[in-house]
Amino acid sequence: MNGKEYLIELTNAQFPVIPTIDTLDSVDKLPKVETYIVKPKDGADSIDLKFVTKDELIDKVDPESKNTLVQPFINFEYEVSFYFIDKEFQ
Repeated sequence: MNGKEYLIELTNAQFPVIPTIDTLDSVDKLPKVETYIVKPKDGADSIDLKFVTKDELIDKVDPESKNTLVQPFINFEYEVSFYFIDKEFQ
């Protein structure tokens, strides 16, 4: 999916999703964990995905452009995907 702004919107609306930010000004919205995931907002799959500590976030997130997502690292077996085709849930 190109563009993941919906993750920011769902986090801000306090939906039960993995907390996601695109600016370090919002880092307090994330839980305190040892490892965070940093990935491009317009990326796909695991391309350019990086695992970093909180101290490393400053070097990995550009404060001027909101083109990077930050999430707490959660170790799970697989990610559930869902989508709609012709307005029908798949």
